[in-house]
Amino acid sequence: MKDILPRKSLGQNFLKNKTVASRIVSLLGDISGKHVLEIGPGMGALTEFLVERQPLLAIVELDERAIDYLKNKFNHKLKIIHSDILNFDIKRHFEQNNEPLLIVGNIPYNISTEIFFLLFENAQYISKAVLTVQKEVAVRICSRHGSKQYGITSVAANLVCTPSIAFDIAAGSFFPVPKVTSSVLVLDFYEEQKYLSAFKDIMSLVRSAFSQRRKMLRNSLENYLNACKIPPKLLEEELKQNKLDYFSSRAEQLCLDDFIKLYEIVSNLKNK
Repeated sequence: MKDILPRKSLGQNFLKNKTVASRIVSLLGDISGKHVLEIGPGMGALTEFLVERQPLLAIVELDERAIDYLKNKFNHKLKIIHSDILNFDIKRHFEQNNEPLLIVGNIPYNISTEIFFLLFENAQYISKAVLTVQKEVAVRICSRHGSKQYGITSVAANLVCTPSIAFDIAAGSFFPVPKVTSSVLVLDFYEEQKYLSAFKDIMSLVRSAFSQRRKMLRNSLENYLNACKIPPKLLEEELKQNKLDYFSSRAEQLCLDDFIKLYEIVSNLKNK
């Protein structure tokens, strides 16, 4: 069976280190009989160890060459869905199985942010995700307020899950060898999703706050507040009454709870 060559256009870097592949799969825990979704398996480095653990495995793969390769390698026993993961309907897949998903994959670095938001917006259908990503992306997601790395994806992740970095992977573990170090990111999704219904609205506020990182929120939120038809002075007065000095702060100084409080105050003003 002939190997397939990675395609740069698909952001493919195939994991070739079996020890690392086994460690990644072990982070999912006991997956026997559980619904697991693998994103972009390529030549099946992770798939091999997943199959051994006998989950109810579904694979989402865009590359037709990889699909043919995997069918031959695993004797046509796999449930392979030919799709771009960004077009995959996670909710429908969940409803067919009625069990929270475990998700794993070495995801294309060029669309990692889009994949994260796909998972975040479908958080109620996922229990855990174990994803190999560029190290700087993993660090950004796990960053806390006050750091230079803290930003939009940091807030988004913590709204729906607890992110952590399990371990780093040297570039030599992949083919072709990337120019960056990779990290295995674990996302443990909250069983109770308190803020998911307001996720997109909260993130609209967060994006506006970070749109001009160096400016205080009094300035960076100006366009957002205009769109909400809220006079900035009105919000400033409301913040003062609640003894909150957000307008004199930069976005990176606000923790998750601060953004939630700010969103709730803005929502109340919009509804008056």
